Amino acid sequence: MDRLAELPGLSFTGNPKITRSLDSQSVDNWLYVAWDGLLALDHFARSSADGGTSGDFLSWCKSDASSAFPFPAAKVAVRESDTVARKQKLSACFRCRRRWTPTVGSSCSPT
Repeated sequence: MDRLAELPGLSFTGNPKITRSLDSQSVDNWLYVAWDGLLALDHFARSSADGGTSGDFLSWCKSDASSAFPFPAAKVAVRESDTVARKQKLSACFRCRRRWTPTVGSSCSPT
């Protein structure tokens, strides 16, 4: 949370209290993977906003355009896994499935 200013292409729309509570469950390797993913997503978002790239994040990760901030396409999940989708206990994590759905700020434009 303290480093979000380093990601100018992204806007945090979640609940800071819930996000900070995840710190107790963190494992060093996953922290690095998550940060690398956020750096790549930020680079993709800024490039997309400037018209420098098109398509989705997964396609960008597979392309040469991601070379400055590479992120393994195999680690990109564009939907919940079948296991999570089938098991109500897993898909209802944090009491409500909606919490997994990111919100997009009203200042974002699809064009």
